[in-house]
Amino acid sequence: MPHRVHGAPVAADFAAAVTLSGGRPVVVRTATAVDFPGPEVDGLDGPADSAIRRPPPVAEVRLRVDAGPFSRLVRPKRPVDTDRVEWDWASVQFDGAIRVRVVIPPSADPVRAAYVWRDGGLQPLF
Repeated sequence: MPHRVHGAPVAADFAAAVTLSGGRPVVVRTATAVDFPGPEVDGLDGPADSAIRRPPPVAEVRLRVDAGPFSRLVRPKRPVDTDRVEWDWASVQFDGAIRVRVVIPPSADPVRAAYVWRDGGLQPLF
C-alpha cells in the first residue's frame, strides 16, 4: 500500500489510508508490511495466477522481497527460533532469505475481508 493518500502521509497506518480514501473507519490488520521502490511493484513471487492461490478453504499469497534500495520486508520480523509467525487471522511462513508465504483462513465474520496489493491497488482475496 502507498505511504501517501491524496498527498497526505499515512505512515503505514492503513486504517487512516482507508479513511483518507473516502472509506468508513475500519480496523486494518497487516500480515506483512513491505517497502517497494514504487507503487507498480507488487512483490508477488511470479505471475499473479501462480503467486496468489485459493486452495479451499484458505487464500495463500507468495511474495518475493529482494533486499535493496527502498525494498525490504518491514514486518513481521523473522523470529530467531522459527520460520513462522502465526495469528488467529493469518500466518506468515519465511521460505528462505527473500520469499514469504502468507496464508489467510476465511473468517466466520461476514464483514471481514482480505486483500492483496496487486497492479497498483488492493484486490480482494475472498
